[in-house]
Amino acid sequence: MAEDPELQGDILETLKMQGVADIEETAILVRFKFTARPTRPTLVQREAVKRMVKALAAEGIHFAGATPVLASSGPIATGPAVAEG
Repeated sequence: MAEDPELQGDILETLKMQGVADIEETAILVRFKFTARPTRPTLVQREAVKRMVKALAAEGIHFAGATPVLASSGPIATGPAVAEG
């Protein structure tokens, strides 16, 4: 990003990965930091995240979709009896 002509004037210190901050059941929180001029720090942050997501996808690492997960402690009923209630 520091070599990108559109962003290089905004970046004062290059992006540094600080590592994994937390691991949860469905997420890994990775922390990074950079120093940018106060004029457009949000633009630099969004571009950094966008490029990280793209780089992860290129390596075969994809984010989970919004797929609902159902859990049951007993058997799950299916068929017409379920609709009749």
